[in-house]
Amino acid sequence: MEKKEKLLVIVLVCILVLTLGVVVFLKTKKNNNIEYNNSNTNVVNNNTKVPNEPKKNEPKEDKSPINKDEFPVDNVDVLEDDTKVNISEKFGKTKKYEGLEFYNITFSEKDGYANLTADVKNSGKDRKDYSYFRIKFVDKDNNEIGTIPGILAPVNQGEETKLTAKIKGDMNNYINAYDFTIEKE
Repeated sequence: MEKKEKLLVIVLVCILVLTLGVVVFLKTKKNNNIEYNNSNTNVVNNNTKVPNEPKKNEPKEDKSPINKDEFPVDNVDVLEDDTKVNISEKFGKTKKYEGLEFYNITFSEKDGYANLTADVKNSGKDRKDYSYFRIKFVDKDNNEIGTIPGILAPVNQGEETKLTAKIKGDMNNYINAYDFTIEKE
């Protein structure tokens, strides 16, 4: 083999190796993106991790045995898309906790994910650092249904923020709550 032929073979082998390397790299990067996109947490209030809601293309897993026509509750309205919304007037009233006012409160559940949201105003005299508390759900007779932890990012005096708590699991008893209280953790 002449020197030029050897050089040509070496160049072709190098091009083949580089092409294979690029293909392997791109396939690996694509697989990593898929794993990242299927991550199962969201960050809420800059600190709290909660489960993601299922994506629209994923099959829904309905663990709720409740038929909306047979849902025996006083404080829940079932929407056309099977979302359960707490409609108790007492539940939605403004709550106060350590200088914080929670208002515009909504609580809904769909496909095993419950979502409690509220606007929060710091009506106290000082800035509030991270606030850790328990949200206690009660029935009409003030019997405890259950509790969930809550955390609120820092908020300056006079400013407002939003509380979002997402909960995964069987929330059928919680969604029918008559009221809730906010207590020290």
